[in-house]
Amino acid sequence: MTYEGNQHRARLEESARVRSADGTMRANRMDLFFTPQTGQAGSPAGTSSPSSNSKPPTGLGASLGNQQLQRVQGFGAVRVDSGDRTGTGERGDYTAAEGKFVLSGGKPKIIDKFGNSTAGRQLTFFFSDDRIDVDSEEGSRTLTLHRVEK
Repeated sequence: MTYEGNQHRARLEESARVRSADGTMRANRMDLFFTPQTGQAGSPAGTSSPSSNSKPPTGLGASLGNQQLQRVQGFGAVRVDSGDRTGTGERGDYTAAEGKFVLSGGKPKIIDKFGNSTAGRQLTFFFSDDRIDVDSEEGSRTLTLHRVEK
């Protein structure tokens, strides 16, 4: 993990993972963006690397000092697990204030424990009401599969 104080950003590389009560996000690399500390000058520029015994912020609701997590960007082989759902894509963007994930790149897909799935160009999953917004390009198809008991 490296932390860039002037940008209020922590970078996690090589099999990055963050988790919270809402779920877990994994990716090849992640950038975590924090709110600037109020009433204080910005941190000095540069990066710091914790020792192997240090624990970086692990929660999607994590804080760093007096800073709260604003958003997370995951790049490469992104996987989001939340309850009974798993989402995959090449990019994942989490916004704390809105409690949502946006999966894009590659072939984003969300699947639940029953095998029901939704795929499209971009999928937005809202934790508050389990809603999924699907965005597809013109001329492409959105695919939603639901198993039905006989």
